[in-house]
Amino acid sequence: SVFAPDAARRTHMAASYADDGARLPFYVTATPGSGEMFASARDLATWATFHLKCSAAAGRALKDSSLELLHRPVTRADDVTSYGLGWMVCRSSDGWTVLHHGGGQTGVKAEFVLLPEFRTAAIVLSNRRTNQAFVQSLRDRLIRSAIPGWQGLPMGKSAKGPLDSAYVGKWQGSLLAQGRWLPAQLRVAVDHTATVAVGNTAPTQVTEVEISDGWLSGTSQVIIEAGDARREGLREIAINLRLRGDALDGEVIAWSKT
Repeated sequence: SVFAPDAARRTHMAASYADDGARLPFYVTATPGSGEMFASARDLATWATFHLKCSAAAGRALKDSSLELLHRPVTRADDVTSYGLGWMVCRSSDGWTVLHHGGGQTGVKAEFVLLPEFRTAAIVLSNRRTNQAFVQSLRDRLIRSAIPGWQGLPMGKSAKGPLDSAYVGKWQGSLLAQGRWLPAQLRVAVDHTATVAVGNTAPTQVTEVEISDGWLSGTSQVIIEAGDARREGLREIAINLRLRGDALDGEVIAWSKT
């Protein structure tokens, strides 16, 4: 396993492939802390045994109580899932504790699930991001080989509500996109419709405007001038902002429907 924010170590990495099957050149993402960590299936299995407390106590870097602290729910993601320190935490339909965190970017997809009561882990790595349903079904088949009653990851729903009047008005600020600050503007009307503009783009309508778990959320068709967004052809954004005092802050995620 290597942390490789440059091309010097690319000989250690598996090749990745685009949606059309073409081999992708080496690239660097806007989030090297999560996007430039390359690990083998064997090393991830070792990581799983560490979190499941299966490795010898003398060889563990953390004591059991510290591991349990990492797995403790801290913030609520939806009505069934919380977030610990790097882990999504929930319970299966049978009441089992489930720790999981998948991920992916151009040319790669990963699924990682732990079931501590059964000392069981399932890890699936793919060097092509398409056909996510197959990767997830393979994950579930692996788990069912050890736990026949496994029904898949529970799917929750966010606690949604109407938009608060405190959000009404014109908001101006900036968005940091891969090291570049872009001007950003959000307008929320009295009727709770909204428009957003990023960089030099014209304002576009924000749909699905709502408050979800205390966050202002919505989606819009905007192209953000950033390398990752251009490479992936991302033409939509998801807005997640929270009112803190007299300012809005949060994140804007570039994405695309597949």
